[in-house]
Amino acid sequence: MLDAIIDEVARRKVTRVAVFGARVTIETALFGRLQKVTDVISPRPEEVEHISDTYAKIVNSERASVSEFEGLRTLAHELIQREGLDAILLAGTDFSFVFNPENTDFPHLDGARIHIDATMHRMTRLQNAEAQE
Repeated sequence: MLDAIIDEVARRKVTRVAVFGARVTIETALFGRLQKVTDVISPRPEEVEHISDTYAKIVNSERASVSEFEGLRTLAHELIQREGLDAILLAGTDFSFVFNPENTDFPHLDGARIHIDATMHRMTRLQNAEAQE
């Protein structure tokens, strides 16, 4: 999954990004791998706390409240403007309970969608290779 995200960030030529996800994912910028292809801008400590606490609540309840959605959305807009970001990387699969193409009005990369697309691409390649044998 990490390789697919790294490849997509590089493919889209994203030069500045912030990560939304679990605390360890944010603080390590995808376990140190994301910094190889882009500048990873860390949110302020209180913002990391807000993101990680909200994400944990979403994981536990398998849904997001309106206030959780609005809080993350507002923070994404603030970070993009303040830090000159190209995008927010939604690096937690449970963000699919929160954000979708219809309600996400800020530049973003959806880690779960990237992973699904990469898996489907790989499956299709394997099926095509088997069909040619």
